[in-house]
Parts: sequence; structure tokens; C-alpha cells
Amino acid sequence: MFFDEIYESVLSYNFDGKLAGLYAKFGYGDVIRAVLEIMERAAGENSLNFESFMAAATFVRDTATLSATSSDLPESGKQAFAGELARLGFFETIEKYLYSDYYTIKHITAYTIGKMSVKENAKYLEKAFETHCGKNPLVCAQLLFEMCWLESEKYASSLSAVEKDTGLIGAMTHLMHSAAIAGGDALEKAFEKFKLEHGEMFAGKTIAADEYVASYEILIAELHNKIKRKDFTAGEYERSIIFYTENYDSLFRGENTDWQEIYDRITGRPREL
Repeated sequence: MFFDEIYESVLSYNFDGKLAGLYAKFGYGDVIRAVLEIMERAAGENSLNFESFMAAATFVRDTATLSATSSDLPESGKQAFAGELARLGFFETIEKYLYSDYYTIKHITAYTIGKMSVKENAKYLEKAFETHCGKNPLVCAQLLFEMCWLESEKYASSLSAVEKDTGLIGAMTHLMHSAAIAGGDALEKAFEKFKLEHGEMFAGKTIAADEYVASYEILIAELHNKIKRKDFTAGEYERSIIFYTENYDSLFRGENTDWQEIYDRITGRPREL
């Protein structure tokens, strides 16, 4: 089938901006349909494939966002592509992946919706934030960032809710968002507040705010990518923050990279056979 050729082209895309040929051959609609099929299969529990999901999302993002100097697709082509995305309900279709059981799928989807800069799509991020708030610091921090980027009307109230949350997940969400949006003095202020509220984890440790935030995000994202098991529960995210902070020195230096052991210690879940 001709869809097979589209699949192969999308999955082998090497980020070079060479997009026009595929659309000229098959049309925008069929390529978008193929991308949605790839994402559907790749997000399925029995056919989970983070790499394929990422490839499909990247192909769409590059089509929509690459500049004329980085892509061979003319502006008229981008406009036609945007029209087909709307006609086929692309964003309405991928919204469900913001609620995936897998962190990586949620992350790629939130980034895709934000990166494509269609302001009316902020509603999908706002709804997802309400679901994940207080449960998942990585996803909530990213949703806040993308809401800010799309100038969401609910960004300020959502950020305020996070700032007032003194729980461990809320505090980490605020810290990560501060690092992403502001950095500098704002990050240091948020970090001091974080340590004041949860100082018992930091006993005897001297940790730089930017390194603390970046290393936690890298650790958890890489852990999910390596283990490929369902996202943490709220309780497991709390334990991940405590485990990370208490073992910061060895984790930051990369001395402990037994991903299964780290996962087991955070979750206590039985290993899959």
C-alpha cells in the first residue's frame, strides 16, 4: 500500500527539512493520516515505540515550524498543511496522548502542541494541567511552559496554584518551571523556598539550583525511556524526589546508572518477566 511508503519516509526522516517531495507525491491529507496512524500504533501498550512516536511528531512539527531557510516546503505549502491539520482534527486526535500511561508519550505530545504555536490549542494543555496538577511535576512544569508560550488565559491562575502548593510535587513543579522560564535570581529564590519547605532531604549537601533541577529532569526522563514502563503515580514521584535528593552526589556524577535498580527503589513494583 502507498501508506507503507509514507510510513517509511516519516520514520526515516533525518531532520534535514526535506519535506516537499513526500507531500507532492501523496498530498497533505494522506501524510497526516499516516502520521496519526503511526502515533496510534506507537502509543499502544502492546506496540509501544517511543522512537516511532517521536519521529512522527517531529515530522509534523518540522513541517509546520521550520523556516524557509531550513525547509524545502514553501509558505503556501505550510498554509495548506495547516488547513489539513484543522480539517482532519489533528490536535483533537492527539489530545488523548496528554493522558497516556507513559511519561514519554505525554512529554512529546505537550511539546508538539506547544511548539506548533496555535494559540487556540492552549485549551488542551489547560485541561491536561488540571488533571496532572499535584501528581506529576515533570508533566505539569512542561504544560505550564507551553501554556505560557501559547499565552493561555489560564496560565497565571495555574502558576499561582502551583506557587501556593507546599507539597513536594507542587514545590518541585514550581522549581522546574522557574528554571525553564526565568532562571537566575527567580530560580534561586524558588530553590531557597523549596529547601526551606523540604530541608530534611538536603542535610549536609551543597547543591546548585540549576544543576539540581536539570539533573532531576534528565534522570526521570531517561529512566522512563530506558525502562519503558508506566508513568509514576503521585506517591512514586514523591519518592523519586526524595531518592534523587538523598542520593544526589552519586546520581549527579553518574556513579549509579543501573536503571532497573533505580526504578525498583523508587517504585517498589515487581519486575516484569
